[in-house]
Amino acid sequence: MNTDEWKLEFNKKGVEIFTRIKNPFDDQIKDSPLDIMDYNKLIEKFEKNKINMVVTKIDRKIENDVLKSLIFYVSEFKFLQSSSVQDQKIIINAIEGLKLLIFDDEKKPWRDYNDLLKITAQWLFENGRLQSKNLPVYVPNGKRYLINQKPIHEYGRQFDGTPYQISHDMYLLTNFSANDCKTHAEYLMKKFAPEIDFKILGFQ
Repeated sequence: MNTDEWKLEFNKKGVEIFTRIKNPFDDQIKDSPLDIMDYNKLIEKFEKNKINMVVTKIDRKIENDVLKSLIFYVSEFKFLQSSSVQDQKIIINAIEGLKLLIFDDEKKPWRDYNDLLKITAQWLFENGRLQSKNLPVYVPNGKRYLINQKPIHEYGRQFDGTPYQISHDMYLLTNFSANDCKTHAEYLMKKFAPEIDFKILGFQ
């Protein structure tokens, strides 16, 4: 049995809420009563909560040319507590498992760990925070270059691995462990855009 839709039937007494259950053997849909609310109870719910509802269809029930009820079919239906804490939990649950870099309100997906560095450095460059005059940038507490005008370290050694080209005269060293990629991305943001609310989601 599979439930993926609800039915809300509004009549003169209140609203009846049904879950719509499809039988996988014959594809017949059965409406199973879930709750009945009078309008006072419904208003109280709305005053204390937010409602999350996606309407897929609207129907009506007419008897003797009189509208008896208005029916909403919804693919999502739940009441949410109206508090900032609960809203934060909802947002976290909604994006749980997603790999995102967040720059204030701007979100960028990432896949591989060195993407943390590539996307962060590219964002800084495109937003004018990281410029050629800032180069070279050293690896935190290290002697190697993290970013340079050419993929070469101070003493002529080539960047390890496959350098990432940010622009025609800016190259990023990306040959790091997962934790180092995260640490260096956070370092770059603190160094060149400390006021930006930067978050890394999905890092494990």
